[in-house]
Amino acid sequence: MSQKTERPVLSGQRIKTRKRDEREKYDPTGFRDAVIAGLEKTEGDLDQISKFLDSAGNKLDYRRYGEVLFDILIAGGLLVPGGSISQDGEKPRTNYCIFDAPEDMESMRNHEQVINGSVPPNVLLVLNNEHLIKDGIALEFLLELFLTFKQEKGIAYLIQALKKGGLESKLMDFFPPNKRTEEYFKQVFLDKELNEIIKLHKAQASQEAKRELQQTLIDDINDEKAHNEITADIKEFALRTNIPDHEIIVIIWSTIMSLGEWNKKEELVTDQAVRHLKTYCTLLQAFASTDRSELALILKVQEFCYENMNFMKAFQKIILLFYKTEVLSEEIILRWYKDGHSNKGKMHFLEQMRKFAEWLQSAEEESESEEEQKLGD
Repeated sequence: MSQKTERPVLSGQRIKTRKRDEREKYDPTGFRDAVIAGLEKTEGDLDQISKFLDSAGNKLDYRRYGEVLFDILIAGGLLVPGGSISQDGEKPRTNYCIFDAPEDMESMRNHEQVINGSVPPNVLLVLNNEHLIKDGIALEFLLELFLTFKQEKGIAYLIQALKKGGLESKLMDFFPPNKRTEEYFKQVFLDKELNEIIKLHKAQASQEAKRELQQTLIDDINDEKAHNEITADIKEFALRTNIPDHEIIVIIWSTIMSLGEWNKKEELVTDQAVRHLKTYCTLLQAFASTDRSELALILKVQEFCYENMNFMKAFQKIILLFYKTEVLSEEIILRWYKDGHSNKGKMHFLEQMRKFAEWLQSAEEESESEEEQKLGD
């Protein structure tokens, strides 16, 4: 058996690496020195600083050293753990930064033009530091920032920025641990006339609760729990999270419809949907407790059938099923038919429901006539 002959290697041979294959050493101090040297030449002229930063971007790697650049422009130097500025080097700090600028809004606006508004909203996550939060410093800074932002840019822009940075679900994290209650949260922002932040927080909490409710419902169905047990679980959850019945019934509809594996043929999917929904009528009935809940369900069915074209012809049979199983009352069906419907597929669904609605109307009139006759006797 032949052995593979090893290739000879020259002793002391140096293998050259192509420049494009070399990984440049990470050197934040060198980057800092280059930026500070350029800033010092401007003598604090903001127009010159802006021009320097634009031209230096061709040579300096702003993408790689973005955090260092903001350290310099905001604090004047390279920040180290603890918040102090690194003193390494001959010129570790510059006075041409935001922290050394005059403390008035005009000056801040001018500096914002230099930075070009490019500080991402999620930079506020650096406030999520144990001692800053415990001592209330993080919350105090956040409130001052929100008030200034609202004054300068408007509340809509502030809300948009919070959503963009994914901060709308983290606002409570900036409160001291012993003050993280909904009552205190509300009072703090009311005192600062930041009512819109309270609305944002409530909306976010509501969305999270609805997602959790949907998952609870899926788990209960997969565990094959009895409908009375599922109903009890949902009611307990709703009581704890303040989700009203008219929103719960929509979540139940969306969840049970998401569990179906629907036939692609329009002529078959209607019967399939009716059979599937029959299983859950008692569950839906438990939350069709008000007129608003019933109407919300009909509108959701209308929307679903409109957005899923194979179900366009299924609408009338689904509503008929819910009527027969006492999920929906004739009064609310007629209200939907007369003026409670949405514009989604309006003409198509009204035509489907015309004969049924006329029958309901006729039955209602006969009932009223019989009642009047009894009273007359």
